Amino acid sequence: MQFKFDSVKRDRLLSRFVITGVLGLVAFSFILDRQYPAHFAGFYSEAAETILENEFVYPQRIPNYTSGGTPFGYPPIALYLLAALKYTLPVSWLQISLYLPVIIYLAVGSALVYLSQQELDSELLVTGAVVIAVTHPRYH
Repeated sequence: MQFKFDSVKRDRLLSRFVITGVLGLVAFSFILDRQYPAHFAGFYSEAAETILENEFVYPQRIPNYTSGGTPFGYPPIALYLLAALKYTLPVSWLQISLYLPVIIYLAVGSALVYLSQQELDSELLVTGAVVIAVTHPRYH
C-alpha cells in the first residue's frame, strides 16, 4: 500500500511542523531564560494571595507594596482565576508565574494559526504570519 500526499497536504504538514517548532523553541527558551517571573507576576501573585487569604472576598488593598498597601483597582477576573488556580492545584506561586505565561503563549499561538488559516490563502502566508507574530518581542 502506497501512502500519497498531495501538494496541499504536504504544504500544510510542513507549515504545521515549522510553526510547532518555532512555538516550542520560543516557549522552551522562555522557561530556560527566566528564573524569576515576568510581567509583574509578583504583584499579581500578591493580589491573588490576598484574595485567597480573604476567602475570595474582594479586598480593598494589596499589602506589602507601599506603606499603606496598594488600593485594589485592577480588573479582578484574572486575579480571581489565578487565586482559584492556586487553590485547586498543589503548585507554588513561582511555578504558576513561570509556567502559566508559557501555557497562555501556546494557546494564543494555536488560535493564531487557526485564525490565520481562515483569513490567508496560502500555507506559506500562514506560516510567515504566525512565525513573525510569535517571535516578535512584544508578543511575549
